[in-house]
Amino acid sequence: MLITLMSAAGIWGALWPFYVIGLAAIVGMFSEASRKVSTGVLIVSAAAWIVFLGPCVALVGG
Repeated sequence: MLITLMSAAGIWGALWPFYVIGLAAIVGMFSEASRKVSTGVLIVSAAAWIVFLGPCVALVGG
C-alpha cells in the first residue's frame, strides 16, 4: 500500500521520508536534550540532498 502511494505521487512521493525526517529534526531543535542529534541529522540530510538526491531529482524530473 505504501509503495503504491509513493509511486502514484511520482518522484515527490518517493521523497516523503526525507521531508518527515527533516521536519522531525527541526522540531527536535527546540529541545535542549536533542539539539545536538537534530543538528547532525539536518547536516546529513542537507549533504544527501546536495550530493545525491538533488541531481537525481533534476535528472528524473526534467
